[in-house]
Amino acid sequence: MRKLKKLVLWLIACRIEGNWRKIDRNRKQMKRLIAGKVPYTSDKLIRLDMETARLGQEAMTMQRCYHDMERAG
Repeated sequence: MRKLKKLVLWLIACRIEGNWRKIDRNRKQMKRLIAGKVPYTSDKLIRLDMETARLGQEAMTMQRCYHDMERAG
């Protein structure tokens, strides 16, 4: 049972890290678009912002889940 818990925690951690990498990539892309004078209301910028917000919410939810599982001993 202990090995399964470690595996699940590792998988959750990988997903969290993946989300934060995608968030970082999206932020850099948004920064480039803004520097390139793309309007704040452009579809591409709005889509990236919405995706970044969703990924951030997922990462925070998974982090709470990770900490809850870790404490459950």
